Amino acid sequence: MTNLERRALMGEKQAQEECTLHGVVLACPKCFKPVTVRGPEDWQPTFHDPDSGGDPYSFECKCGLAFSTYKYDFKEALSDWNTRPAPPIGRCGECDSISFSSIDLGLKTKPPAEPAAKAGPPQNRGRAQ
Repeated sequence: MTNLERRALMGEKQAQEECTLHGVVLACPKCFKPVTVRGPEDWQPTFHDPDSGGDPYSFECKCGLAFSTYKYDFKEALSDWNTRPAPPIGRCGECDSISFSSIDLGLKTKPPAEPAAKAGPPQNRGRAQ
């Protein structure tokens, strides 16, 4: 990851515009891994859709994130993908890079439930045996 990409991921608008200008696709904002770009050239005619021209550009990640603004122009779709707010995370004061220790993904685990007390044999409640 280049310094330009780091700045863009941290929400710097000028870096995001520069990435778009150079055709750089930013990483997934959820898992920070590379994404797959799908576009009209991936379209194959089918019996039900022989001449539509294909789907607009979309950005998909293996983590499950999918993004599309239904645009057929790659530069416009890339600009929409690369434009994002600054993430709610801290920065390292010396190196100005992402500090992953301050990320809260909301994945707090619950303490294990205490096992239920053994009930013993079923009790006879007024029934004849």
